[in-house]
Amino acid sequence: MVNFYFAGKISKNDWRDEITSYEVGETYYSSIQLRKDIDIGEGDKYVGPFFVACDHGCYHGANSHGAGAGLEGCGVIGGGLSRTMVHKMCLDGIRRCDVLYAWIDSKDCFGTISEIGYAAALGKKVWIAYEKDLLEGMIKSNLYVDFMVDPEKGVDVWLPDHCSPTHDMWFMSQFASIVHIGFDAVESFEQMRREMRKKHGAGI
Repeated sequence: MVNFYFAGKISKNDWRDEITSYEVGETYYSSIQLRKDIDIGEGDKYVGPFFVACDHGCYHGANSHGAGAGLEGCGVIGGGLSRTMVHKMCLDGIRRCDVLYAWIDSKDCFGTISEIGYAAALGKKVWIAYEKDLLEGMIKSNLYVDFMVDPEKGVDVWLPDHCSPTHDMWFMSQFASIVHIGFDAVESFEQMRREMRKKHGAGI
């Protein structure tokens, strides 16, 4: 059994709904109040983040993390959670996970970047999937003119990676044990899970 935390920007009718067959989406109350592991097949569990499954989108404003953080929401379950509580819940989910899967489809996913760093610092496995069009838009063919001194000849020589392409999130990618490029968050997750299962077995 593997516990997964699904990082990535949160929106109404979120991609997590499909993977979890969102039992927490049945009512507005349940999604925040449930906060329990959800079966996602193959003996694996979803351990966060938990957010308000509000089809109105009232809990999904800017900087709200899908929980009405700092907002009033639509009043169905009352006001949104405080940002302190949202932060605490997310870190708790990451601490309990075995693997953090991150779907990156936007360059302004600042919370996700923080979560990836936190998970890596805890020694968690990190899987990163980039939305194909986003990644291709970021990639630039840069010529790295990096030099080192050859002590025997006393001259500058090229480092071997002087023509490697890069993108704005290359540093974050270094935390990942596997990086995937795809068009869909759910399809990418299932493909990565299959590949890692074949390679490592049930424990991934």
